[in-house]
Order: sequence, then C-alpha cells, then structure tokens
Amino acid sequence: MGNLCFTQDTTIHYNKTYTCYKCDDSFYFRKPRRTACRFHHYDKNDICTVCHKHKDSPGNCYHTKKIEYWGLCHC
Repeated sequence: MGNLCFTQDTTIHYNKTYTCYKCDDSFYFRKPRRTACRFHHYDKNDICTVCHKHKDSPGNCYHTKKIEYWGLCHC
C-alpha cells in the first residue's frame, strides 16, 4: 500500500453545493447518494423517474441538480 499523491486541490469538487430542482434545497453531489429529497417526479404510470418507486411506496427520493444551459438560465 502506498501513498496517494494529488497534483491538484480536489476540495473544490467535493465542497461545491448544487440546488435540487424539485425542492430547491442545497446539497453536495457525492456517491453514494442519499435519499433526502421530499418530492418525487412521477410519470403517467405513477412511478418516480428518479428513484423508480411507486407512488404508494413510502420513502424519500434522490436530490437532482438543476441543469444549467450555457450559464444563461437554470431550467
């Protein structure tokens, strides 16, 4: 086992917060992801498109970061 050497400071990638498009909460995008979002995004069959749970099943969903197009808007 050896030491790991990094040539760049990687703390900026791990400490950057994102905003969830479903609940507008700030979160850190890390793996493994936690089920912390209170809202689901259901399709026409009442199944969540993010966590794939049925509408009747209990539990939280995953946070999903907002998509930014060319830095112009948050859509």
